[in-house]
Amino acid sequence: MLTRISCLAICLLILIPGTVFAEDFPFGTQTFEEALAEAKKDKKPLLVKVYAVWCGPCKRMDKQVFADPKMLALASDFVAIKVDGDTEYGKSFNQDNQVSKYPTTLFFNAEGKEVYRLIGFRNIKGFMDLMDPFLKGTLRPEGSPPPLSTFQVAYRTTFHHAVNTPDQLEKAMTSLEKITTGAPQEEQAMTEYLRGAWLERRVKNKPNSAAKTLKKNLKKHPGSTGASLSKLPLAVAMAEGGKQRGGLQLLMKDVSGTSEEKMRGAIRVAHFLQQGEKKPSKTVLNKLAKVVDEKNPGAGALLSSLSSLYWKAGDQNKALEMAQKANALFPFHPWYAEQTLSLQNKISGKKGP
Repeated sequence: MLTRISCLAICLLILIPGTVFAEDFPFGTQTFEEALAEAKKDKKPLLVKVYAVWCGPCKRMDKQVFADPKMLALASDFVAIKVDGDTEYGKSFNQDNQVSKYPTTLFFNAEGKEVYRLIGFRNIKGFMDLMDPFLKGTLRPEGSPPPLSTFQVAYRTTFHHAVNTPDQLEKAMTSLEKITTGAPQEEQAMTEYLRGAWLERRVKNKPNSAAKTLKKNLKKHPGSTGASLSKLPLAVAMAEGGKQRGGLQLLMKDVSGTSEEKMRGAIRVAHFLQQGEKKPSKTVLNKLAKVVDEKNPGAGALLSSLSSLYWKAGDQNKALEMAQKANALFPFHPWYAEQTLSLQNKISGKKGP
């Protein structure tokens, strides 16, 4: 009876349309060294599956990933081997390659350099997302930066000239602007920021031209990083053009909204006030002090700036209070401790160390 039922089950599987038997992925059984030599000879990338026979996720990978038709179709495009981590060879391989968890899938380029390491299970979709760049030779380790785009190279070159060789900035700026013609908004916004904040304001010392360029950037590319970066130099350019109040009002608009937005806005205002020669308004400083978010990593920098500004405004006690808060929040940061001690010595009339 049991035999008849088994035969019937097999017959049904054969007769049911679409029934497919899983096919094992053709992993090689050679050593890593032999597989690497093969990969170099054939100029193909190398994939190494490290597993254990008792590993559940490893078995899931075999069934759901390596046995998938999409993976099987790629088998001839790369060299693949499997290493049982519990064998003597496997233990040696794990030690040499710092493998301690299963499954671990190692991806090597045709030169034998490890370019990516996948630890644990990954479904077929996620695995195929790795296979495409793996076969194209563009797969990179997690956390490594992607290759720089043409814009990024040009932008970095231009910024380098802005800081180190300003006499060559205008020529570099012209090249950058050619590259960003018709480019995405973010790239155009960063280019406009560089022109207004660095070329026109810093190098050419033309605050009015800088203000015009930066205002245009804010209006044309709202919400972009380039527009956000343009706010402080715009306010400074306005102040240099005789519109200090207007520059301050521009920045104070951002001291509202979410806690994160308030903090960014307050830090910009503090930097703006530090660049000015006049005594800052205590009313403004008190507003900035109210938006300090002690959980924000930028809280220390803002408190330290406020300390300097309160001192500049003639309020020694408030200056010391801000410095002490910064030091309490970030006791591991030597600058805040030094600032606090320096203010204490100034107030008590002692000479600093």
